[in-house]
Amino acid sequence: MSETRPYSEEITRTKPSCIAFIVDQSGSMAEGFDDVPAEESAKAQAAADSLNRCIANIIMRCTKDEGIRDYFYVGIWGY
Repeated sequence: MSETRPYSEEITRTKPSCIAFIVDQSGSMAEGFDDVPAEESAKAQAAADSLNRCIANIIMRCTKDEGIRDYFYVGIWGY
């Protein structure tokens, strides 16, 4: 059974996409997760690692033999 998607569009240099990240910067991000103390892995560090992996993945997708291609606009907002 195939999945029906309500909307799809090819991402190209003439039709780039926008990816927006919203990052929690509140005091609770210094805490650890329920089963992991903050000294081992704070929520802020996990969020930063995840965001860095996402941005690295975006960069890899935009890197071609000819150079960097503008396929995405990236916005990051902290609150």
